[in-house]
Amino acid sequence: MKIDTEKLSIKSAHEHLTRGDFTSRDLAQAYVDVIEKKNKNINAYLEVFDDVLLQAGEADKRIASKKNVHLLTGIPIAMKDNILIKGY
Repeated sequence: MKIDTEKLSIKSAHEHLTRGDFTSRDLAQAYVDVIEKKNKNINAYLEVFDDVLLQAGEADKRIASKKNVHLLTGIPIAMKDNILIKGY
């Protein structure tokens, strides 16, 4: 399934993830691809963490187990650069 990142909402992405239409890794990679393509012109992303696909894989395990899965499990996020994230 091709992931249309421009039309995807959090709710619909969550539904696709829980149905198995695509994985969190697929979704994360789709957004990384868009960032790599467009960020040269818009310069909106200062950094993309190098463990994004690893974290997506962990989300896929949680989704597969159907335990402790929330609406945002497996959903990529972007953080404003003035917000500190523990470990980064």
